[in-house]
Amino acid sequence: MMQYPPTSAPQAPTPYAPPQGSASIQAEIEAASVRGRRYQITVGAILAGITVLALALAAIAPDLGLSAGSPVPAGWQQVYHADLTAATTKDYRAWDVNSGCAFYTTGLDANGANGAGDSSGDAICAFAPGSFGADTTQGFYFELTIAPPASVSLYQSSILAVGNVSDSSANGLWFEVSQDGRYVLCDVQCTRGQGIYLTGGTAAWHGNGYVANTIAVRVLPNHTDEVFYINGQQIAEESLDLGVKPALAIGAPGGAETLFTAATLATGQ
Repeated sequence: MMQYPPTSAPQAPTPYAPPQGSASIQAEIEAASVRGRRYQITVGAILAGITVLALALAAIAPDLGLSAGSPVPAGWQQVYHADLTAATTKDYRAWDVNSGCAFYTTGLDANGANGAGDSSGDAICAFAPGSFGADTTQGFYFELTIAPPASVSLYQSSILAVGNVSDSSANGLWFEVSQDGRYVLCDVQCTRGQGIYLTGGTAAWHGNGYVANTIAVRVLPNHTDEVFYINGQQIAEESLDLGVKPALAIGAPGGAETLFTAATLATGQ
């Protein structure tokens, strides 16, 4: 009888081996976890820093001219507030409408078209606080509301003048703002590169053609510190001696038009 060699003993099963590269995958997972924790820590630190910076800016904002408080000093009194769309006898006495200006049910219109204004073609509406007994010798804040550009037929450009701007040898400031928010603050010469001539643009202006805006000036009791505002935000300041009781006027330059719907005067008396 033939004998066959004994069969070899069964081999033990090969232990499970993880797929090639699984160690590196696990390492990547762990590394990602570490990066995630680091990211959370970094973002937290950044947010904390932003919070601290915001608090610091809030504390020093008044020194930076960023205060959202009223531009009218404490103790000043409002002595005139007019809805110019419904002018009264008092308003007709207070405003000179003989140089390109006129009252309508829509407001006080300053129209510099076709030479309707003064000799320069500008429409100038002079304001006389003394006509109703107001005293501006202790400083004043004068604010005008401007109707949206869509309210006028010409290009809108608005003037706020303080002091004697009709005499080239006198002291006066001319603040002009166009319908796109560009402004010029200049002296009576109003020549770039000579004397006072500041220009720029501001995000404070409402560029929407159907939204109203305000322009204003504040003159302190010394009559040598003038600050101009757009929609309550300080835009420009100057130090020019305007005299004890500087003249006030609003209007529109030649070829332009502005409709003023309200006016407010506060004084330091």
